[in-house]
Amino acid sequence: MPGGTVYGAILEAGTTNLIANATAQSDSGALPIDYGNGAYTGSTTVEGTYYITASAPGYQDNTVSVELRGSDVVSKNIELTPV
Repeated sequence: MPGGTVYGAILEAGTTNLIANATAQSDSGALPIDYGNGAYTGSTTVEGTYYITASAPGYQDNTVSVELRGSDVVSKNIELTPV
């Protein structure tokens, strides 16, 4: 099956502190994102490059890219910088 899964933590930049109230979303409806308690995950059957944006109150949004091919399972943490 083409596509894959991406998952990771949403962290305060430069730390291992999870941001519990952070949200995450994909730029594509082909990669729905579930999030909560400082973590996110998404799976798709469509190969491609996706952009995932995380945000939380008091932090600058951050967008990361991930390429999903074949049955990839990719770990990709997102760091947010306090404003």
